[in-house]
Amino acid sequence: MEIAIDEQYWLRSDERNFILARKRITQEGENAGQESWENVGYYTSLSGLVKGCLDRQIRGSKANTLAELERDYQASYTALKRLYGELDSRLKENHGKGDRYE
Repeated sequence: MEIAIDEQYWLRSDERNFILARKRITQEGENAGQESWENVGYYTSLSGLVKGCLDRQIRGSKANTLAELERDYQASYTALKRLYGELDSRLKENHGKGDRYE
């Protein structure tokens, strides 16, 4: 599974983990300017991934005031809450039909 969280982060998964991946742009060398994705966190639960992503986004905020930090937090929280809700609903629907949580 690969799902965009926002312009900078993606949710990926393998058979054991939810993986938080972040976009990075190579700054130097022959690949300068190229976009790539870097795995920045491995989580065993979806709620752990959501919390880790929110923490990471807030730590990376460029806010200079509490109001700016609150704005950044609310934007991140809203996007992650939407993603979590969508995934949770789909997993519950599939589980109710006898499908596995994959």
